Amino acid sequence: MRKHIGMVVLAVLVLLLLLVYTVAFQVSQLTDLVVVTTFGKTTEVLSGRDANQAGLHFKALYPIQEEVRYDARTFLFEDVLDQTLTKDKKSIVGSVFCAWRIEDANRFLSAVGKVAEAEDRIRKAVRAAKTRAFTNWDLADLINTDRERMKLPKVEEQIAADVSPGLRADYGVQ
Repeated sequence: MRKHIGMVVLAVLVLLLLLVYTVAFQVSQLTDLVVVTTFGKTTEVLSGRDANQAGLHFKALYPIQEEVRYDARTFLFEDVLDQTLTKDKKSIVGSVFCAWRIEDANRFLSAVGKVAEAEDRIRKAVRAAKTRAFTNWDLADLINTDRERMKLPKVEEQIAADVSPGLRADYGVQ
């Protein structure tokens, strides 16, 4: 038995390391949002944006607690080109560029859960807002050589004002 004591100690150390590996997790500075759930209900939301929350944390084993990790950085997408009518019933082909990020990780987890699903929903909301915004302006207000007549910045503001409150309330995104 004495000659096997080294193997027993090594096996115990390996088991301890595996246990620590399963209960420890890290929240990276600036790039992580971590939601810790206990039996499926949110118990803790940790943000790498907050210097006090970044670092090493511990949780219970998997069936009891689970960590759901999201990227805290800004996501970008450009919508497809599509045709829309303006106020003066002229046809315009346009696209919208959108930058968004997860603001409330708990709401995001309960509402959509996955970034790809959220992007699809945001894309639909932005596309509908773009259509509504373009129908409020004449074609000459959108495409013109005179800078004073160009209203594209106002159209962008209108789209953002139309979409932002609903997305923040429904999905926890900004």
